[in-house]
Amino acid sequence: MRTFLPSALPSSLRTAATGLVAASLALGATGCGKMKLSAKATGYKTGSATTMVVHLVGEKGARITCSSANITCAPAEIGSYGETDLEVDLSATTSDKGSRILFVKAQRGRREASVMLDLETALPPTVTVASSGDISCIGRKCDGTILIADSRVKGHFPPATTVQVGSAKLVANAAGDVDAPVNFGLRTAPKDILLSKLCTSTSTSFGSTDLTLTFPDGAKAVSPVDLTTERVWSELAPRFAGGGPALFPWEKPGAIPASKRRAAILYESSRCVAGGAADATLGDVSVFVVSTPAARTRADVCVYQLNVKATGASRGVATAKLTLHDEQATAYDRVSGRKLGTRAFQAAHYCTSNVSLSSASEDIPEQNAFVDDKTVLAWAATFGR
Repeated sequence: MRTFLPSALPSSLRTAATGLVAASLALGATGCGKMKLSAKATGYKTGSATTMVVHLVGEKGARITCSSANITCAPAEIGSYGETDLEVDLSATTSDKGSRILFVKAQRGRREASVMLDLETALPPTVTVASSGDISCIGRKCDGTILIADSRVKGHFPPATTVQVGSAKLVANAAGDVDAPVNFGLRTAPKDILLSKLCTSTSTSFGSTDLTLTFPDGAKAVSPVDLTTERVWSELAPRFAGGGPALFPWEKPGAIPASKRRAAILYESSRCVAGGAADATLGDVSVFVVSTPAARTRADVCVYQLNVKATGASRGVATAKLTLHDEQATAYDRVSGRKLGTRAFQAAHYCTSNVSLSSASEDIPEQNAFVDDKTVLAWAATFGR
């Protein structure tokens, strides 16, 4: 803005006008100048591994926007106390090419401020090894898995990251890859795990260790690693899914000694059922069975005599629908993969012995009967390696 001072004005008026110009210029500098803005990462949003919370301190009422290529955040506004929390979505930065540099801009009228924050190193990194053995990180990019039966760790980490698990100390190569054998120092080797411990609904621990990651900037992250029978079976189960052969990770073709004890297992994706001597181990398994449902089920009925619980008085007879689930089982030699035999098994008629009803007119729930696993394993035990 330009202000003209006519020389004809009295000196007192010229001084007053000069004062008006100075005030206007000062106001213009305030209106166009930058304001303060600070940003600090405070953690991840509860329940999320990809949404980081960034705390902003700035001028009340300033509008907040993000301008980063791989990072998104919803528009926000500085609150009445001069601060606000910004939720930053990092899901697009999980790949190696995804930058985690955040640019935040605050604007109010013609005044603005901006700040840059490197979210890659804004928080201490954490690493987690899930019950499945999968490795994941927060605050750094990493993924991988720890294989107990295979005594191996493999994954992708920032190049030059040190990966320590068990007695092994490995370094990610220039591509960020790690794939190497490790010694977990197990109390029981996988081949010596008792089938009675492996093929059960209760997982048994036979050791533990830590996974320690040391990133190139010196930051460390540690996670415990539970070594359990459940993990061993989840790693081995896919080897049995398509029939034989089903060699274990520690075995080499043509160099597998015959076991003195014969043992068989019935494969199911989430569990196994063991047959053989009580002290049979995983290394003793010579036969395995894959069983599939028959093409059709059979219909039957369960018949019940109804009695009043308090008095024992008879209330007649009621029936319930019973579905029989038959199976087709195939036995394989575990080492050679040779098919040893196939047999159809019928589910036995079985009805729940005790049913409680609120009235004699209430329908009895439908029931299902399946092939007994022990029957299938008794058949599989007739085969030898």
